[in-house]
Amino acid sequence: MPETMACEEYQDRIYFLQRGELEPAGAAAVRSHVEGCARCREAYEAEETLTAALAGATRYAAPPGYASEATLRSRVVSQVLQAAVRSSGGAAHGPPPFEEIVSKGYEIVGSPDEVAEQLREVALSLNVGQLMLLLQFGNMSRDLTLYNTELFAKKVKPQLAGLFEREWENRWWPRPLPDAQRALPRELAR
Repeated sequence: MPETMACEEYQDRIYFLQRGELEPAGAAAVRSHVEGCARCREAYEAEETLTAALAGATRYAAPPGYASEATLRSRVVSQVLQAAVRSSGGAAHGPPPFEEIVSKGYEIVGSPDEVAEQLREVALSLNVGQLMLLLQFGNMSRDLTLYNTELFAKKVKPQLAGLFEREWENRWWPRPLPDAQRALPRELAR
């Protein structure tokens, strides 16, 4: 078997080696190969770096749309219940009613005017200038998601426009480069 083929097979097993999922003989063989092969050692170190970087980023493991609405709802209810218990200092006896979740501000729902008012209140009380919205939830249909997004864009966003524009400089929103600093498209540059 050519060395490149062996390396590909060993590199495929590095992930499992680092997580302790290989039997002892297989783990020893991969370790031995990685120690003697610069290319596989580099792959091992890259996997190790990636694993360390992702260790704290578990919230990105299941982006919206990749789980059913029921699964996401149970996760949210669980997290909301934990937050409610922490804020009240007491023990929980099951999830709080949905109305309580909304009334405490853990979720923002309602008509466009109600959502705009709640978002305005959150933005002003917490001094939040950037919002990250979830306008698609779980397995919402494409049409419902588009409608929800359009409704937000046309009826909610205009009510929030300019909330902090006079008080704060927004250093975090991207701005276009001045014309003098822009590169010309490749086909026009000569």
